[in-house]
Amino acid sequence: MALVLVTGKLNSMLLALRKKNAGARTTENLTAIKRLWSEDCVQMKGTHFELNNAFVGQSPFKTSSSIWIGANANIAIARAAEFGDCWYINPHTTIETLANRSTFTKKN
Repeated sequence: MALVLVTGKLNSMLLALRKKNAGARTTENLTAIKRLWSEDCVQMKGTHFELNNAFVGQSPFKTSSSIWIGANANIAIARAAEFGDCWYINPHTTIETLANRSTFTKKN
């Protein structure tokens, strides 16, 4: 099973979020998702939402899950490295950009 999250410009348009909050929301959401997939019951008070005794019942995510994160900006790539199982490279990424991003991820 895999989870696909829409982030960046499309996420901001869909959810009418201010761009400056989109990264923080994504990080908070990924933290919650990983906890929900790995813990029986989650208590979490975040900046953008709160979970009280939240759980995922009989879900296939409890035994097998992966999070693929598409990212272009360095901060988003860092988020992909921290929370994701895969950094999904956009099809328009040039070899030069990929080389620069790969160097960035190795440093972080």
